[in-house]
Amino acid sequence: MADADGLPAQAHEKWFQQQVKQALDLADDPATEWLTQEQAQADWALQRAAIAAKPGLAMTESERLEHPGNSG
Repeated sequence: MADADGLPAQAHEKWFQQQVKQALDLADDPATEWLTQEQAQADWALQRAAIAAKPGLAMTESERLEHPGNSG
C-alpha cells in the first residue's frame, strides 16, 4: 500500500519517524531559540501585510470569509 505521495507504507513510516526525531532533537537542543506567542503573531502579521501589498496576491473579502482562520 502507498501513501498520498506514492511512497510505500514502510518508507513513509520510516520518513515520518525521522521527522519526529528531528523535531524532538531540535526541541531538546538548549541552543534552540523559541518565540513567544506574541512574537509569532507579530511576525505572521508582517508576512500577511507584505503579501497583501503585492498586486494580485491579496485575498478578497469573499476569500477571507471562506477561510475564517485567515485574518489578513
